[in-house]
Amino acid sequence: MKAVFFQKHGGNEVLEYGDLERPEPREGEVRVAIRAAAMNHLDIFVRDGIPGVPLPQIPGADGAGVVDAVGAGVGGFSPGDRVILQPGLYCNECEFCRAGEQSLCVRFQILGEHVPGTFAEAVVLPARNVFPMPERLSFEHAAAFPLVYQTAWRMIITRGDVRPGQTVLIHGAGGGAGGAALEVAKLVGARVFATTSGEEKARRLTEAGAEVVIDYGKQDVAKEIRALTGKRGVDVVIDSVGDRTWMTSLKCAAKGGRIVTCGATTGPNPKEELRLVFWNQLSILGSTMANDREFRASSSLTPPHAIGRMGISSIGDLTSAPSCCRGGACLRPPLAAKPRRRDCPDLQYAIPSNDGLPGVVGAGLAPARLSWSPKARSIVGDGLWGCWCDEEARRSCPCGVSRRGGRPQGPPLRHAGHDRVR
Repeated sequence: MKAVFFQKHGGNEVLEYGDLERPEPREGEVRVAIRAAAMNHLDIFVRDGIPGVPLPQIPGADGAGVVDAVGAGVGGFSPGDRVILQPGLYCNECEFCRAGEQSLCVRFQILGEHVPGTFAEAVVLPARNVFPMPERLSFEHAAAFPLVYQTAWRMIITRGDVRPGQTVLIHGAGGGAGGAALEVAKLVGARVFATTSGEEKARRLTEAGAEVVIDYGKQDVAKEIRALTGKRGVDVVIDSVGDRTWMTSLKCAAKGGRIVTCGATTGPNPKEELRLVFWNQLSILGSTMANDREFRASSSLTPPHAIGRMGISSIGDLTSAPSCCRGGACLRPPLAAKPRRRDCPDLQYAIPSNDGLPGVVGAGLAPARLSWSPKARSIVGDGLWGCWCDEEARRSCPCGVSRRGGRPQGPPLRHAGHDRVR
């Protein structure tokens, strides 16, 4: 099969495009013929060299395609099925997996980092990491969301515990995880302040729903946040940047605030000020990928016009990867190629703004339209989410939920015309 791979670490010059042996699925595994793969900043780290990367390696964490072959003991999939991939690999045996926290697995791995990835014509992975792909999605859109959206979901919903009306600062919101965090925070009903550089990114973030966009190249982010919040600070800071923003994050968090980090693109050893941490009683929270339940929920946030507010920066063929792996792109096998773009900015994946758009969420990939109402007295629904409408409002609620259920494990979404409530 054709693939992009490297045999040593370095810049784009180490990337090769050539023939490798097509992998065969073992028991419990599925082989997927890749139709589209997406680049993330992780792919640059893997190429540059981080601990634990075996050589040679095929990069690429995100992908979508069709089932090509199945190993022994695999049910529910047949050759030709359209599927998306969960890039977080887990053992399903350790104490954390048994508790439903797969991203804490003691043998946790990521596709394209620890095992061969999606920048190839085929990839093999456990059947539990393969999910049916909704017909409404293109392969490019399906490949674009898994890694960044599950990461954003866990940061905002689980670790950050963001609630409606709370304030959230997102560093580097023009990137993949930052842009996804913006969209998830907006769906929760939070007020979002975003940082980026450049007028074009700022415009797109404003269109995506950021209340205020701060250009960190021209403005003092900490001063701006203190001014915007009346010196209070924000409830939650999302920081995937690391060294360059960490002190700013400490200064921007309100008393009792939470700082959630999922990465360190500018370095893992920032300056620290412990007095700000203990005096303001800040919570520092790490976050990596998502558990199975969170992945299923985030995967369902893909309505018909998903990933459309900020867009996919570029689409090219697999052979363009060695020349455009400096930022983001969506890649397809050469036979399905479109004109490639060599100078790719950071890839930004996002779903449209919440305004006027029904939320599409659920326990799996099957969509369920959900909502809430200012008259909410009872909760109905199924799976992870429910409709917060009372009996009268539910008759006209477009969510279609009619079965009474328990309290959803997270804040509900809303439809246009429904006011937000706690």
